[in-house]
Amino acid sequence: MVLAVPQTVAALQMLADSEGVEVTVIGPFTSDGKLTVCYENEVVGLLDMDFLHKGMPRVHLKAIWRGHP
Repeated sequence: MVLAVPQTVAALQMLADSEGVEVTVIGPFTSDGKLTVCYENEVVGLLDMDFLHKGMPRVHLKAIWRGHP
């Protein structure tokens, strides 16, 4: 899960600690329109924000109820 946290993560870190949940800062906001994830100064993930927010088209499926077998 990715959360956008303004300015400081101190309050989020305290909440996570109280619930036993790990928090990892992955970096600051930039204006390049991409989510860039780094590990040990190496880019390990790069997603365009349009894809992240709009993504692949949603699949719409229809179901047919046929009663109990």
